[in-house]
Parts: sequence; C-alpha cells; structure tokens
Amino acid sequence: MPVVRTDYAPGAEIPDCIQRDLSSTIAFPVYRDDMVVAVTQAGSSFSLRKPDGSLLISGRAVTVVAGVPQVSISSSEIASEPYQMGYRGEWTMVIDGSTYNYRNEIGIVRYAPILPISDRNLTGRHSKIDTWLAGTGKSSWQTWIDLTWAECQRWLIQKGNRANLIVQSSDLVDLMRVWTMRNILTDILSSQNGERFRDLFEEYKRQCSELQSTLTFAYAHTDDVIPDSQRRAATPVTFLGTTGLLDQWNRGMGYDPDPWMP
Repeated sequence: MPVVRTDYAPGAEIPDCIQRDLSSTIAFPVYRDDMVVAVTQAGSSFSLRKPDGSLLISGRAVTVVAGVPQVSISSSEIASEPYQMGYRGEWTMVIDGSTYNYRNEIGIVRYAPILPISDRNLTGRHSKIDTWLAGTGKSSWQTWIDLTWAECQRWLIQKGNRANLIVQSSDLVDLMRVWTMRNILTDILSSQNGERFRDLFEEYKRQCSELQSTLTFAYAHTDDVIPDSQRRAATPVTFLGTTGLLDQWNRGMGYDPDPWMP
C-alpha cells in the first residue's frame, strides 16, 4: 500500500554556505501549489550535524517568518570548525498538524559565494531589454538572475567545483550574463510572437555552451587566502590513452599506433 501523505517541495536549491566569521540566518521555505506553505512554529526545530555524524546544534527551535522557518547561527558557535562542506542541516517541520523532515548540505566557508552580475550587466548589452518585462509582473531581471545563479552553482558542483572557492567573482561574469540571457529568451520564446527572438536565443545558447567548455578561474581548493598557482578549468579535460599491452596487441595485428616509437 502506498503511503498517504501530502508532499511539499523544499526551497533549498543549492547547499548553504555559512561564512565562519559572521553570524548567519538560514531560511528553509517549502512549497506546494506555487505557494509558500506555512510551517507551525511549535514543534519545528533545526539541528546541524558535522561531517562525522556528531551534532553541533541539536533541536534548536526555529522562528517562523511569513510561514518560512528560520534559524540563527552565531559565529562563536562555529569558530572552531574547519572550512569544509559536508555539514548537514536537519529540519523538523510541523505542517498542517503533520511532521516532516528535510535535509540540506551546509558548508562552513571562508567567504560566501558572491552573485557575479546584476541588471546592469544585461542592459549594458541590450539597452531596450527592460521593454521585454511587459506582462511578466516584474520590474527587474532579478528573478532570472537568481534562477541562473542557482543553476550555475549546481553545474559547478557537478563539475567538481565550488562557487565559494572561486577567488574573484568577475571570472563568472561573462558566463552568468549569457546564461541569464539564455534563460530570459527561453521564457520569451514561449510567449506570443516569441519566435522572432529565436536567432538571438540560439546565439546565446551557443555562447553559453562555449563558455562552459572554455571557462577558467582563479581557485583556492583548500579555502585558503592564497589561490592555487594555476587557473582551474570549469570543465575538466580528460585525456584518453592506450596501455602498453594494447599497443603490443595492435602491433601484433599489423597496426603500429606510432611508427616513430620503438
């Protein structure tokens, strides 16, 4: 028999990064039917678990603001913790009389990730772009920028990188600009008369793919104040080679992979 329950979607799209020298407030909204679901403050709590499984914070009561549970963590509570990912935020939430449990990765970091762009990076290339906002109910492009920033950070993580370890946010400006424009134009294409933007969309799609393949950045993989000596590629390059045994087999079949080698 299936479990009968109402599922709520957590709003955590990326791991949370807590800057160790600052006090932080973490919010954890949940959604259903395109709305924030109100969490009951009584009985809802937060725990922070270390990478080794031990608890750093246990069962702290949350504060609910406009239905969204929040918890504050002071800098003194994490001052002795190393810079690393792998901490786990564990949320116990009471929603409409039922208890739900959610988890999200948390990192204690030297510097929190920095959003690389704002509207001006878009309007600088397209001075009339704000006319495209008509009918969206928005007065700026921040919604699309925030969406793209979450997508970009997830993409970086999948490639083995962390946004908080990228030393200078300017290294991500061009990628974020074209990625955001691609997302904006994806939205526009679905609107009436949107097909007239098809060529511009394809151009930004091409530029985004090219930048994802060629992007490098200054990186501090140990979360140190000194960046690595070499710039890091966003997309690692994999070299494929043959083994000595395979070369011997090829030569035995009459094929020499490199006739200039002994």
